[in-house]
Amino acid sequence: MNLHAVVLDVDDLHQRLGTHKVLNGVSFNLQRGELLGLIGANGSGKSTLVRCIAGLIAPEAGHIAIAGHAIGADPVRARAQLGFAVDPSTLPATLTGWQCLELFAGTRGLDAIPGVTLAFAEALRLVPMLHAQVARYSLGMRQKLSLCLALLGEPALLLLDESLNGLDPLSVYEAKQWIAGLVRREQCAVLLATHMLDTTQDCMTRVALLHEGAFLRTWNTDDLHALRNDRTRTLELSMIESLRAAGQPGM
Repeated sequence: MNLHAVVLDVDDLHQRLGTHKVLNGVSFNLQRGELLGLIGANGSGKSTLVRCIAGLIAPEAGHIAIAGHAIGADPVRARAQLGFAVDPSTLPATLTGWQCLELFAGTRGLDAIPGVTLAFAEALRLVPMLHAQVARYSLGMRQKLSLCLALLGEPALLLLDESLNGLDPLSVYEAKQWIAGLVRREQCAVLLATHMLDTTQDCMTRVALLHEGAFLRTWNTDDLHALRNDRTRTLELSMIESLRAAGQPGM
């Protein structure tokens, strides 16, 4: 296996919501060992882009491939390489967390819940609640379960849309460390759409600012390293300056 092969390829993606152009020619790719932070103001198109990549929305135009499999033409093989943290509100309320993990393991062709998944659940302090119905879970507990489901089966691409929201600080830290470890070991590529720049920027290898459906600015590894070592500058400030220069007053 070529660890440095492109895991996610997005080419000239376009999508409308009614007459509004939500995505306007978005193109990028990700390799194993990369964590791309997707940032932008509300309504910039972040969630639409994530949902297109997950195959939940068919784009108006453009091409998406996951590990070489086109999401439109070969969705089964594409999704087999994808770990997507679903909206916690969509988790089946009548099942227990354990049953959700078993069900998803079965769809991955696994005979049992992997030990590494249970170790992640332990790190998030979710294990004591796994035999309770999801209906009894708080938002934070549902978010933890969604993350465990996304990571199950060692997917080549991990897709996270505000997936750290609702977590307590210790769980945010543990989730960040776990995901950063996967990236560091080049086990997967990660796309993280987030507003939590103060808590996530240290684990990103690249950042892209989405504005009016297109990338307004990107920061590579060297750019991020420079920001981390400059006490007078932050990624948040750099982003706001870029938005203001583009005519948007703030987040």
